[in-house]
Amino acid sequence: MLAKGKPLYAKSVLITIDDPYRSIYEHAFPLLKEFAYPFTLFTNTSPLYSESPVYMDWAMPEEIRY
Repeated sequence: MLAKGKPLYAKSVLITIDDPYRSIYEHAFPLLKEFAYPFTLFTNTSPLYSESPVYMDWAMPEEIRY
C-alpha cells in the first residue's frame, strides 16, 4: 500500500519470518502465496551453506522472491 502512495488499513499486519528453515518453504510459503499475503524473510545466510535438510538451500529463497 505504501509503495502505491495509499495509507495502510487501520488494522494492518506485517508478516515476518526469521531463519531459513525448510518448513517455511514447504508449509508457510505455499499458504502465503495462495492467499497473496505479502511477507518478509529475514535470514542469516550461514545456514544456506550448511547443506542440512533442516534449512533451505540457495534456490528456495530465490523462488520465494515472487
